[in-house]
Amino acid sequence: MAGIIQGLAAICAVVAIGWLLRIRRVMSREVIDALALIVYWVATPALIFRTVSTSPLAGAIGKPLAVAAISGCAVALVFAVMALIFRMQRVERAVATMSSSVTNAAHIGIPVAAYVLGNTSAVAPVIIFQLCFLTPFSFVMIDLAASKQKLSIGLATKMVFSNPMVIAVMLALAVNALQVPIPRLISSLADLVGSAAPAMVLLAFGASLKDMRPKELNWKTVSLVAACKEILHPLLAWTAGMMLGLHGHALLAVTVMAAMPSAQNCFVAATRAKAGEQVAQGGIMATTALFVPAVVVIAALLT
Repeated sequence: MAGIIQGLAAICAVVAIGWLLRIRRVMSREVIDALALIVYWVATPALIFRTVSTSPLAGAIGKPLAVAAISGCAVALVFAVMALIFRMQRVERAVATMSSSVTNAAHIGIPVAAYVLGNTSAVAPVIIFQLCFLTPFSFVMIDLAASKQKLSIGLATKMVFSNPMVIAVMLALAVNALQVPIPRLISSLADLVGSAAPAMVLLAFGASLKDMRPKELNWKTVSLVAACKEILHPLLAWTAGMMLGLHGHALLAVTVMAAMPSAQNCFVAATRAKAGEQVAQGGIMATTALFVPAVVVIAALLT
């Protein structure tokens, strides 16, 4: 538990630094937008390429990966249907759907896997599924929702294959599958740039909180995101795990991983779309506050 608290403290500290920089007028709205663009176009693709190209995919493919895929897609689908019922605005609906399904697997998931589950490999299937599919797909869907052009197969195809994350995934999978040696220069560059992604996202997120108006938040949407992320997502993961024959520690691992809070990339996507930013902010803060109690309850029920 100490490791989780330390991980959370580090995240909160970087967010607080971003907020202070904005308060002191060191960071402007333009700087926040610029950081979001750098994360989207350069840092996150570098992180994806480095992670996916060097990960032992064979060891991560199996029932835990299937659970991550089934539960992640299912909770996104359920939320999207509810968002339609509640008649949410199109971009806000896409951002909130991403917030309900894409987890903070790297920054919080790794400490939880290490200190609660005792094995960091438990987070690998979630990271691979999200980096290879769910995160790029969510960005594309938000871009499509924010586009003022008429939706068509051609437009969707163009957005998919011009998305830097999708390109990074395809290149990384090809390199991994074909066992292509990565030149040291490219490897070092990907490490250097990719490792900057988390800090830049957290700084931009913290700086954006100065503009947050709690009274203006759509608390119904934020509450729905939090409920789907911290209750429905783990429940779906547990159900999928049981159906696939997982038991004991393996079932606990996939259920706990599903309870991780919303990823900071939800904020990056909203900033790029220039809509749904407060929903992303509220969702990230609410799920981060609720995930520790959720993990404690899950551990108590499954151990």
